[in-house]
Amino acid sequence: MTETSTIFDLIYEAAVNSDLWPQALEFAGRRLASISGELIVFTDLDEAPRFKATDFSRDALRRWIDSGFWQDSVMQRVARAGRPAFQTGVICTTDMLSEDAWQADPTAQVFESVGLHDQLFAPIFMPTDEVAFISFERRRIDGRFAPEAANEFANLLPHFSRSALITARLRLERAQAAAQALELLNLPAAVLSSSGKVLAANNLFSDGDQIFIAGAMDRVHLKVSASDTLFQRAVAHVGNVSSVVRSIGMRATEETMPAVIHVLPLRRSAHEILARGDVLVIATKVGSQPQAANSSLLIALFDLTPAEARIASLLSCGKTIEAAALESGLARKTVRSYLEDIFTKTGCHRQSDLRQLLRDVASVAT
Repeated sequence: MTETSTIFDLIYEAAVNSDLWPQALEFAGRRLASISGELIVFTDLDEAPRFKATDFSRDALRRWIDSGFWQDSVMQRVARAGRPAFQTGVICTTDMLSEDAWQADPTAQVFESVGLHDQLFAPIFMPTDEVAFISFERRRIDGRFAPEAANEFANLLPHFSRSALITARLRLERAQAAAQALELLNLPAAVLSSSGKVLAANNLFSDGDQIFIAGAMDRVHLKVSASDTLFQRAVAHVGNVSSVVRSIGMRATEETMPAVIHVLPLRRSAHEILARGDVLVIATKVGSQPQAANSSLLIALFDLTPAEARIASLLSCGKTIEAAALESGLARKTVRSYLEDIFTKTGCHRQSDLRQLLRDVASVAT
């Protein structure tokens, strides 16, 4: 097993077995040359967040929460500002704050007490209204993060986002049975075998007749054929960590409601916890109010690069390729190339379908 596949396995295993988040964060942190990592979940911005952390920062993070410093932290301010203010995925705290501001920040004082300084974090604004943060730090004596670290973090962010969505729904508590876990998600969800057979499903999934349809031999399909093609491919190649679309948009039709379907592999203990299944399928229902799609949401849902997400967001506003090229400072040919990649990742074939899908997805933020 390669190091990359191990990281993906741990991230998705931690989605169901939250006890493994520290291990997943530590393993991913090695790629960033960080000494510590955290998952911090704000279920309600007026309540103390829940968290999982690596050994190095766990006690400091507990002091940060117990002291109430989280209420005026950089993360809290980012969470309250919301998606429109933060279009990019990865944020460096010391780029946001001057050295004097950092030294005066109560959060910084807690982390500095254990020698931590430079921090990379990414907000994950979830359709369920929770806001999660993935964070990594370096010790002051080790200096700043290298530019490559932010790129590596960005590559892992879509996978962290899917896993954090499930973890937040489970309230960071380890599920002990498939039925309990699926009900706690409070989203349409099912566990499938590697052949696509439904092993367990919650009532929301079973009642999701506007999204899913039953097929032969207990298999499940999506009602929109273009999306179902991507869905079946994702299920069939669930062990492939890099080349399969795992967040699938399903546009609205006269008979179906818009949704984003997430396909997650179940690894090791997650496989045991969830009915010995191989695949976890979750549907996030969205509305259909015409709005601009947010770049950070598109990165998380469809594995778009920041550049692709920006072009997709511009197109969702109704801009032409020429207008998107002018506003983004790119050549028309480059924008068309990005558009082809966006089509592949979202399962769309026409700009009109893409625009409707992105507007549907955008309503998640309302």
